Amino acid sequence: MTGLGAHFPSCRLSTATDDLQDVSTRIEKSGDRVYNPGSTQRPKQKEHLKAKFRQHVNPLSDAYQTPISLAPRWIEEAFEKPSQKIVVDVGCAKGTWILQNAEANPDTNYLGLEIRRPVVEYCIERAKRWELTNAHFFATNANIDLPIIMTDLLERGVCIDMVTIHHPDPHFKKRHKKRRVVTDELVEEIANIVPLGCRIFLQSDIEDVCHNMANSFLRNAKYQPAHGYDSSRLGDNASPHSVMTEREIATLNKGLPVFRMMVERA
Repeated sequence: MTGLGAHFPSCRLSTATDDLQDVSTRIEKSGDRVYNPGSTQRPKQKEHLKAKFRQHVNPLSDAYQTPISLAPRWIEEAFEKPSQKIVVDVGCAKGTWILQNAEANPDTNYLGLEIRRPVVEYCIERAKRWELTNAHFFATNANIDLPIIMTDLLERGVCIDMVTIHHPDPHFKKRHKKRRVVTDELVEEIANIVPLGCRIFLQSDIEDVCHNMANSFLRNAKYQPAHGYDSSRLGDNASPHSVMTEREIATLNKGLPVFRMMVERA
């Protein structure tokens, strides 16, 4: 399998506002050690916390409006077993949830989408250090590129097992709410692409954010609540995953609730 870092559109290059040190230097400082999958010692969850990146970018800026261009053999180069079912995680941040799931579920491929290119470069380095062949990352604007990527996967005969959106930027300011990742337009585009039964899992530690995401999907007649999920009891819904996100862990450790919803294409 060839390297994992060859498929980033040039438009995603960081600008002056993303003036960051070389990623390899940050990785060295982070203590993100080489992980042997055969070892009984699991990687520490906080191994990467010293790696600092710009926290927010504006997804509506011109720098993030050019659609992704996928190489003809990107999936063969990204995954050792490209025909396996795939989970697409939107806004994967530093990739810990992706990496831990990929290590625990070798029969599933995991694709992380993150708008900040330096963070994606860091995620790819981590995947190499963990020696994973079922985890890959793209530098993308999900509102522009998610439909393109999903269409390409389905045209290749790949089963999209689930799309996950964990703790997206809440964009609290009224003038910034248009930057939220879940929009009515994206919801409709996904519905027109995915097959019946495809699941979308939504999670946030902010009830209003989860409520708005769930409503965006459920007011579209092409979706319905997944079995066992109640949109009126977001704080009681369980995660379908055995691996928790770092934000999820931190929130629960504070004794605070995490709000979840899963919908499916009807």
